[in-house]
Amino acid sequence: MPQRGFPCLLVGLLGAASLFAADAYDATSPDGRIQVTVHTGPELAYSVAVGRRPVLHPSPISMKLASGEVLGKPAAAAGSDRRSVDRLLRPVLRVKRAEIRDRYHELRVDFEDAYSLIVRAFDDGVAYRFVTALQGDITVEEEESTFRFAEDALVYFPEEESLLSHQERLYARTRISAIRAPRFSSLPALVKMADGLNVVITESDLLDYAGMDLTAGEEPNSLRGLFPKYPARVRLRNDRDEEVLERTGYVARTRGTRSFPWRVLAVAAEDRGLIDTDIVCRLASESRLDDTGWILPGKVAWDWWNANNLHGVPFRAGPNADRVGMDYVREKRTLSPTDRLRIHLAPGGGWAAKIEVN
Repeated sequence: MPQRGFPCLLVGLLGAASLFAADAYDATSPDGRIQVTVHTGPELAYSVAVGRRPVLHPSPISMKLASGEVLGKPAAAAGSDRRSVDRLLRPVLRVKRAEIRDRYHELRVDFEDAYSLIVRAFDDGVAYRFVTALQGDITVEEEESTFRFAEDALVYFPEEESLLSHQERLYARTRISAIRAPRFSSLPALVKMADGLNVVITESDLLDYAGMDLTAGEEPNSLRGLFPKYPARVRLRNDRDEEVLERTGYVARTRGTRSFPWRVLAVAAEDRGLIDTDIVCRLASESRLDDTGWILPGKVAWDWWNANNLHGVPFRAGPNADRVGMDYVREKRTLSPTDRLRIHLAPGGGWAAKIEVN
């Protein structure tokens, strides 16, 4: 009697394995220096190389929904598409330049569970985001965003003490291996590789979703995103701080068909490249304002930014909002209408008990 058990079992295993066959999809920066690879199969991951040197090993990413579905585990690709973009952006707020060159190669990988992963490779970094096409509203319970670096690199870590933060922290210089949970930081955080390569972890296009913090990953030399759960009950502590008394079990309740925030790695071979990059601006949504004519350039002096350390000046330095307001009024009354438009006052709420400027 023929023995068919083993061949049938082998065919069955091969068939099951083919459902989650691992494939890789690459996107390379226009100058060919930076490569990001999307890995599919039992889990969704991405890796990054700069100049053919590994920077990130395959790093798992996923989103867990309240329905029990986990986008990215498994990751069965249904198709992919590519496009190249080279255009000029003219930002309303001209922070560094009037025109920004937006040049990148984009990879889109579609998956069987009505979601996609979009990856962009720029000459100065890479970014990825989830895009979903699910019906109705969805509840995101958790997001997995990991960064498995190829070495125990230096980290300039803006460590936080609480999820209630103004994001004005000093940057601690440490190693990835020295960071242990529950230590965490806000963004951006700078990772400096042994050869001097700078890699900045940040995000862009953050809308209707929790902001990402950063903490220790489970793998060696790794960091991971930390996403605070949505508040269930809050209390106003003062004029600007809202204390979270209780949290829900989810990160966000949002539209089922949408694009999620970009997870960004800005890359610079030299430190000066960190100042020059505008990758976050390039990844942001277009302005929704129909009329931007009222937004004008101007100058502002804010002594708090300088730690109130002005010395040898012919006026009383430091917090003195009572006099700043009056000086502004006197100066405004002596100027022509045209010159008045060039002066901008940036009041800092809460720094003075009372200030009146008419």
